[in-house]
Amino acid sequence: MLDLITLRTLRRDHPDLFYRQDWFEDEPFMDTPLQRTLSVDPLPLPSGVLSFPEVPKQWMGDLPTAVQLADLYVRFPESPTWSRYLWCRDTDREGQRIYVGSNGKGLEIHRHLHLTSRWGVPLWL
Repeated sequence: MLDLITLRTLRRDHPDLFYRQDWFEDEPFMDTPLQRTLSVDPLPLPSGVLSFPEVPKQWMGDLPTAVQLADLYVRFPESPTWSRYLWCRDTDREGQRIYVGSNGKGLEIHRHLHLTSRWGVPLWL
């Protein structure tokens, strides 16, 4: 029986291509199966990358999943695409948006923390 391709199986099968992190091991998005491979024939690059500090709401449903981008990274780890951090459709258990990119030491998986009133700057006067 073939394993479904998930972020967990990609990390297991290609540990040298992923930055060593483990915060996400219990997150449901780690087991989301790859539904379709991103088509990159003939170029392993998107036609461009738009810079946004947050994802425009109208695009959220069109974002690739983390497993789709990780699968693309496994196939094309040298692509200049990975010098940017790319938003994913996935969120963690707290609803925080997942994004991926490379630091030159493997594909990193991060979450964008929502800033709330719990965040602040300490002032000792």
